[in-house]
Amino acid sequence: KVENIVHKEYSGKEMVQKFLQVPGLVKNRDYTVSYENNVDIGKALVILSGQGNYTGEREIAFRIVKKKKASRKTVFYC
Repeated sequence: KVENIVHKEYSGKEMVQKFLQVPGLVKNRDYTVSYENNVDIGKALVILSGQGNYTGEREIAFRIVKKKKASRKTVFYC
């Protein structure tokens, strides 16, 4: 089970999953992480590739979404 995959807001830069966790496994010992389509708005992929005692590959999708516009409140003072 992979934990902490979250959608990201578009920034024009490469998006990564900073807090990605695979319980019981150690990154760069048991698996490596790579990405596809992780710059533009749309579907991006995290690719986990087993190494050492682990084999195979798993792709997990996340979305890069449009940045939410800040809401503007108008305040009138009398």
